[in-house]
Amino acid sequence: MNSFQITDVKRFMSAMLLHDTFDGFTLSEATVKTAVSFVIDGKINPDFYDDESDVPSESFIQYGKVRGFFYEIIKGKRTPVYFKFVFHASGELIEKLLSESDTGFTPQDINSLTLTATFKDGALTALTGTNLATFSLDKTIDQAWDKYVAGFLEQFYSNRDT
Repeated sequence: MNSFQITDVKRFMSAMLLHDTFDGFTLSEATVKTAVSFVIDGKINPDFYDDESDVPSESFIQYGKVRGFFYEIIKGKRTPVYFKFVFHASGELIEKLLSESDTGFTPQDINSLTLTATFKDGALTALTGTNLATFSLDKTIDQAWDKYVAGFLEQFYSNRDT
């Protein structure tokens, strides 16, 4: 688990709200506090779909499909009081990380690889997390995820707290 202090908040917000930078992630939850609070559960609701074949393969919504909604509630001259977005690596990204790292894990061994972006008291931080389906002392997937996120966030932060 790594924590990153995002120093270029404006650039991060632009990447998150205006560009497709985060669209490859799924979104499990989001909370945004402006004049009112918005709490979003990103879990896919299969009952919404008429045909089983239309149900997305991921458990959570692709961020790119809801990015415009967040842009609409955050845009403006006033900064949100608080927000928290919990992004997950897609199944495709998990498979890529597993193939590039020397682990004994399979995609079924990994519940989630998360990136949580939190804005509070004027500071923006990003935190990585790994949730395995089984207990393991092997930290290779944690290290691979942390390395991937560090590279992804490099453009937004200046120092890292581990």
